[in-house]
Amino acid sequence: MWLSGHWLALINVALAIYIGLPFLAPALEKSGHPFAAQIIYSTYRVLCHELPQRSYFLFGEKPTYSLQELVDRVGEDNLPFYPWPNSFNGNEQVGYKIALCQRDLAIYGTLLLSGLAFGMVRSRARPISFWVYLLIGVLPMGLDGGSQLVSYLVPSLFPGGVPRESTWVLRTITGAAFGWTTAWLVFPYLQTAFAEIGEKSNERLFPSSRVEARPRSPAELK
Repeated sequence: MWLSGHWLALINVALAIYIGLPFLAPALEKSGHPFAAQIIYSTYRVLCHELPQRSYFLFGEKPTYSLQELVDRVGEDNLPFYPWPNSFNGNEQVGYKIALCQRDLAIYGTLLLSGLAFGMVRSRARPISFWVYLLIGVLPMGLDGGSQLVSYLVPSLFPGGVPRESTWVLRTITGAAFGWTTAWLVFPYLQTAFAEIGEKSNERLFPSSRVEARPRSPAELK
């Protein structure tokens, strides 16, 4: 079965395309092709919040901006749906955002790097413990992202309260940890499963030609 020997390559190619298109969007904006860029931004907005204060920027003053920095540079009126201006893609001054947030970029980027590394070890790799996955991959990201989300209820419950906004460093680290642990939990199991599928497929396509030996008659022994 062809898929049993090429499943990892297909996953890596899909991940490379999925990560590459968000980088293409700001390049298209910069080169004067906003319509093509907008197609990418709109498509990925279904899959990612694309908040500019939680995304990396290319071709601008800085690679990251807080929400207040964006307000200072472009004005609140130019940030649609403020304080959640996910449709703001950037401009010549601040640059243009990558169409995946910092955490998602870290997750899928690390999955791709892990997939390439896994290709060099394949059947020798063993899956990590599920508890390691929870402790290193899930818990830190859940605490960082979850506390950030819940904290936005603070101002409505406690006037004057300030929501917690994570940093690009924490988003990148927790996203990378989740991507790495996911890869090294799932890929070894996929390798085992597809190897078994390949063996069964080969048995059906190339049945054993071995013929059981039968007793020889006395005449044949002469």
